[in-house]
Amino acid sequence: MAAKKRPRGRPPLGKGQERDEIVTIRLRASERARLERAAQKAGKPLSTWAREALMAEAGGSR
Repeated sequence: MAAKKRPRGRPPLGKGQERDEIVTIRLRASERARLERAAQKAGKPLSTWAREALMAEAGGSR
C-alpha cells in the first residue's frame, strides 16, 4: 500500500488571516542596516520585526 503524499509548504491561512497588503518605504543603506541589526537582536526577520514595531507604535498588535 503506497503512503499518501503530503502537500508541500505550510497549510493555508484561515480566512482573514492572510497578509496581502504591502507598504514600501525608501531608506538609506545605513538606516536599513540599523533596522536589520535591531531585528537580528530580537531574533526575528526584518519584515516581522518592522510589522510588530509599526503596529506597537500605532497602538495595537493587530
